[in-house]
Amino acid sequence: MTNDPNTIQEFDENCVIIKVRPETVRGRGSVYGAVRWAWIANLEKISRADYVLAVQTGTGGKVIGVYKPTIWYKATAENDKRYEHFLNEGGSERDERRIAFQGEEAEIKIKEKYFNKYIPYEYRKPGMAAPVLYVNIDFPRFLGQRVKA
Repeated sequence: MTNDPNTIQEFDENCVIIKVRPETVRGRGSVYGAVRWAWIANLEKISRADYVLAVQTGTGGKVIGVYKPTIWYKATAENDKRYEHFLNEGGSERDERRIAFQGEEAEIKIKEKYFNKYIPYEYRKPGMAAPVLYVNIDFPRFLGQRVKA
């Protein structure tokens, strides 16, 4: 871990980091539009996230958005017409593991903690191609202990 004040030192909350490309942000019109759908993830596991941190690729792990999800759901054409391009030619879902969320910007206290900061190196090592990373979700916190980054 680094002592750099621009790097997140500790995650106190259950978070999911989702990496987004700049062209996706432009194409969907906003950071929120880019980060909120349609990622391959386990719905039950990702639903435990208190916050979503949008990290732009090509920035060295910089957090460009912090959101509080209010609901997670399967990203299907039945749930939302935007997902129609994920259908196979026969009309079946190409990948039923895709998920989405609806939410709002995180409260100021949380945004100040994460926004415009860099995620720790362990979450952005070379070769880490997974766009969805879980923080504190697999590890229970006992008696107020926090899992450090």
